[in-house]
Amino acid sequence: MTTSAIRFVRNLVCPGVEITKAPSTIRADWNVAVKVRDGTTLRVNIFRPFSESPVPVIMSAHPYGKDKIPAKSRSGRAPAPQTRVFPQPHSVRISEWTSWEAPDPVFWASQGYAVVNADLRGGGKSDGVADLFSDQEAQDYYDLIEWAGTQSWSSGRVGLDGVSYLAISQYKVAALRPPHLAAICPWEGLSDLYRDFARPGGVREDGFSVLWSALTRRKARVRSSIRKEIVERSERDEWYRSSCVAAFPITACARAARSKYFAARAPLENGSIRIAMANGALTTASVPHKLACASSIIRLRGSITDGRSSRPCA
Repeated sequence: MTTSAIRFVRNLVCPGVEITKAPSTIRADWNVAVKVRDGTTLRVNIFRPFSESPVPVIMSAHPYGKDKIPAKSRSGRAPAPQTRVFPQPHSVRISEWTSWEAPDPVFWASQGYAVVNADLRGGGKSDGVADLFSDQEAQDYYDLIEWAGTQSWSSGRVGLDGVSYLAISQYKVAALRPPHLAAICPWEGLSDLYRDFARPGGVREDGFSVLWSALTRRKARVRSSIRKEIVERSERDEWYRSSCVAAFPITACARAARSKYFAARAPLENGSIRIAMANGALTTASVPHKLACASSIIRLRGSITDGRSSRPCA
């Protein structure tokens, strides 16, 4: 057996993930109902400090089920199944309230934030049927942001965070400019379903898209099969175009290659990150240190924790 095979089997049995108990200093509100504009009820979990002062909000939203967390597993400490398939280069530590690809509520609530993890339409405990990558989904997310920004425990400033689909969903709602959205932090997300996912280089992707479409249909109530649409649509038609993000004024820089381009845009030591503006100029945004290590930060209206406004792009 090869070294990589041994490592894979070892990770299946014992993934390098340490699950920690949530402290009593953090308040958790489960399955809070939020009605969106068409009357459909979505449900969110809210984690926040026991504090009388309003706090900024970090939100994620997805169709995978917000309650798929270690605390609700049979043992109360089982990590997500994906961690057994995708080994990490180093062991990681997360709280029992952390769902797959979403921010750790305990870490962020301990830093003075409220964390909102939402089931999108058709997913988890939310009502309705999901229409993935759609305008309807972006409008739902818009309403969730505005709801979170107007709660008594909220400072009115909402940031988005998450990986993969939790990143993809950020781009489209950010283009709608919800008034209470202050920043987005999309990790490993795409913005063009045709070029980046379905048919990169014009060739149909027949690997991950098959698995992802099948698993998503098991986890959520979806209107149609994404895989079926990909197979039937060889050209970038209106269906693909409707899934793309509208014109966006600010683009974050995130390149993994070691180059002058990357070095000029890497996170700064003081917890800031450089952002490329639409006109090619560079600006700097202040963000919490951990957040600055993300693949990309896009600041829409100052930082998430203050009331300053960023100057519109040319």
